[in-house]
Amino acid sequence: KEGGQYQHWWSVPEMEVPTTSIKFLGRGGAESSLCVGYSSNAFNIFNLESRSLSQWNTDMGFPLVKSLPRELTSRSEPVTRIICNPSSPQKLILGAHGFFCHVDLHQPVPDKANMFPPDHLRAKRIQMPNSEDNSMHSLRRQEKQKKANRGSNSNFTICLRYDSILFQDFVADNEMVIVEQPWLSVLEDLPDALSRRVYGT
Repeated sequence: KEGGQYQHWWSVPEMEVPTTSIKFLGRGGAESSLCVGYSSNAFNIFNLESRSLSQWNTDMGFPLVKSLPRELTSRSEPVTRIICNPSSPQKLILGAHGFFCHVDLHQPVPDKANMFPPDHLRAKRIQMPNSEDNSMHSLRRQEKQKKANRGSNSNFTICLRYDSILFQDFVADNEMVIVEQPWLSVLEDLPDALSRRVYGT
């Protein structure tokens, strides 16, 4: 803002996939940045002062989607919200309708993301082996790898505890609220089925 009027500062570069969410960052002494999420569940962080990609994105490489865990980028539902804890500006939460993912920009990105709860049905679906890798040996190897990854790096952990999330945000430091509306509660509010007459019987 200059001379009492707003001035155009910068146009964020367009990507090959649609944008689904944005979030301004920079609280707690962190540099002013803009986090942009895409339909591929990848995201870019732009440094607003230098009008360029952040150092984190530069270190990760381009396109970023190839450097992120498959458990995040292969999900069919896109990230629709980006929130951050006021007390930890380096940490983000990528939220969607049926999951959210915890991201710590100061921690390395794992090859495979952990799921919480680990025994959730939707977690098992995405970890099912493909037709070319369905031997008992490969299953045991995947189980060992899952146990090794669990606890070794909690970055990009995907939480499946909640579903049909309508709202999610921090209301104070280290205090987050989630509003969900399960489909079963929606079905309970629907009226009874209409009776119809079947002709010809």
